[in-house]
Amino acid sequence: MKKFLILFFIILFTNYNFAAAQEFNCPDIKETISVTGTNTELADPDTAIITLSIETNAKTANEAVAENSKKTNAVLTKLKRMLSPSDKIKTSSYSVQPVYSYNSSKNVLTGYKVVNQIKITTSQVKNTGTFIDAAVENGANTVSNINFTVENKNLYNTVLSKAAKDAKEQAAVVACALGVRLIGVKQASVSYDNNRYPAMYFKREASALGTASTPVEPGEVEIKANVNVDLYISK
Repeated sequence: MKKFLILFFIILFTNYNFAAAQEFNCPDIKETISVTGTNTELADPDTAIITLSIETNAKTANEAVAENSKKTNAVLTKLKRMLSPSDKIKTSSYSVQPVYSYNSSKNVLTGYKVVNQIKITTSQVKNTGTFIDAAVENGANTVSNINFTVENKNLYNTVLSKAAKDAKEQAAVVACALGVRLIGVKQASVSYDNNRYPAMYFKREASALGTASTPVEPGEVEIKANVNVDLYISK
């Protein structure tokens, strides 16, 4: 009887382990290769982004705010007449700060500074210098940043398509060299690099402008797309 029970449990656990092995069988792990396709195109910018400020100083905060408001309204009125309906202009930041003079004994409040920063987005790229001149003539005294970019989605799609084609060609070359077949895509990711016109900074009063115009050369914008792809392979 004892020998019979031992034999029964051996057969039972053998069958259980076999069934468990079938039920919890690990899936096949597919091998992959990874490639990165790239493409770069140069294009004329179709959008200019100008950041400028109106800064005023006065003995009291109210005086500084009033003067800043007057100059800012003059700048906005002039620019809005020049910009097209599709262009955008807005206040990006506004600050009122006390101004102190520092010496060895104490800090003395000497007045207040108000800064109203305006951001202009325009499709009139060739008129960027003209917009800057108009703003400075009407009260703007700081131009802190100019960016040129491309908003044309069709161009980005073209660059991306060529980058994906490059990734596909690379994968085919690698697979052929390794003697394997490409059987599917595991995952893919996309990234863009948009190299814009370098930022520029200068500060000057309207009285220093005279009759000279501001030369601005947009140049070309470099658009680069990267496509990273992991592909399944089979021998």
